[in-house]
Amino acid sequence: MKVYEYTPKTNQNQQIVIAWTLHEEYVSELTEKFGAPTEYATYVRVFTGDPLNDALALINGGVVEIKFSNSRTNVTYTATRKPSTANTVQYEIRYSQKN
Repeated sequence: MKVYEYTPKTNQNQQIVIAWTLHEEYVSELTEKFGAPTEYATYVRVFTGDPLNDALALINGGVVEIKFSNSRTNVTYTATRKPSTANTVQYEIRYSQKN
């Protein structure tokens, strides 16, 4: 399992958007390595496709969960606000080996 975090240094839009940009980078890396997602789900908040609004949705408790799979590995990627924090976004990547 890998866990990454991002906390905007200020409430300026440029700092907030980084939360969504990081999400897109992690998803792009996983897609490159494992292929297209097998499942994609969002919870709690609506994601609109606008980077600022989607970053704010993550910071305000929205959840994105994406699953990937190849012949040897299952991967679950989750992006959400870190529990017990005001505005830290946590990106978690869980790997499990197929039998």
